[in-house]
Amino acid sequence: MVPTSSLLKQFNNIYRNNQDEKFTPTDLFTLAHYYGVSVQAMSLRLEEMDILPCGTYERLQAPGLKVREVQQKLG
Repeated sequence: MVPTSSLLKQFNNIYRNNQDEKFTPTDLFTLAHYYGVSVQAMSLRLEEMDILPCGTYERLQAPGLKVREVQQKLG
C-alpha cells in the first residue's frame, strides 16, 4: 500500500503545479507510474483517502481512454 503521507505530498505537488488547479487523468497516471502501481490501484487509494470521488476509475474507462497505452508511453 502506498504510504498516506508520501502520497499526499506527491498529490499536493502535482495539484499546485497545475495551472488550472485541477487534478487530471494524466496526473493520476503519473502518480501510479511514480509508485509502480496500477492506475486502478492508485484511483482506489485516492478514493479511500477521500481525495478523489468514488467511481473515478470507472469513469476513466469510458470509451476512448486506453489505460495500457498511456502506461506504455510513461515507461
